[in-house]
Amino acid sequence: MQIIGKIGRRARAETDSLFDKMATPLLRLSSVEKFLEKKEKNLHNKVQDKLFANTDDYQDYVKTQIKKSHRHSKHVRFWRGSGRTILISQIEQFLPEDRSAIEWLCVGCMDKRELGFVKSICGVKNVTGLDLYSSDPRIKVGDMHMMPFEDNSFDVLNSIDNFEHAYDPQKVVDEFKRVVKPGGLIAIEVPIDYKICAIDRFDYKSAENIMEMMKLSNDCLIFTEYTGQLKNKRKLRMIVKNGT
Repeated sequence: MQIIGKIGRRARAETDSLFDKMATPLLRLSSVEKFLEKKEKNLHNKVQDKLFANTDDYQDYVKTQIKKSHRHSKHVRFWRGSGRTILISQIEQFLPEDRSAIEWLCVGCMDKRELGFVKSICGVKNVTGLDLYSSDPRIKVGDMHMMPFEDNSFDVLNSIDNFEHAYDPQKVVDEFKRVVKPGGLIAIEVPIDYKICAIDRFDYKSAENIMEMMKLSNDCLIFTEYTGQLKNKRKLRMIVKNGT
């Protein structure tokens, strides 16, 4: 069944890619651009009271991140059914057999697809999302630098193609550790060895660098994977047990 699932997800990803190419010229039309800009301005206004900082620089950062996330989400590219499933599948092997009480947080999930993948791949029902905007009640509007959750709220946290966008990486990993229970899992996927920009702000290079930032011992690192050889195609995936 897992093999069939992988084949299905790969086929869906290829279909999504084809539709993306077909839709790109339409999304660049001035009328569409104006519509998206108005929508993103409203999204930015709605998140104001939940932000980590209120400086002009931070406001520009948030606007940039909302624009990128919104335009790559299913809210705009409504045909998309594939998503970021590899790390979620890798987390599955470290979960207990009984998953009925697991509380899971998807940071920077963009839309509800990621929440659905956690449920279908890992059999976890209690899944919460966090992003700078939301169109689903399971996705909380908030800032990963100041997450709207109590300490020790989650058993698992995943951040897929998200941590590289951080304004303050140290603040973000401190928040990751704060909201995850001691012994819980923190799973991160980021691009490495690539050209940074206003959106993709950090290249962490290695799991060791992130572990040092998290102030965790090497014993807490339970899974690491480096993939790809081409420039702008390399990925780091890592899973750690939260500790002190």
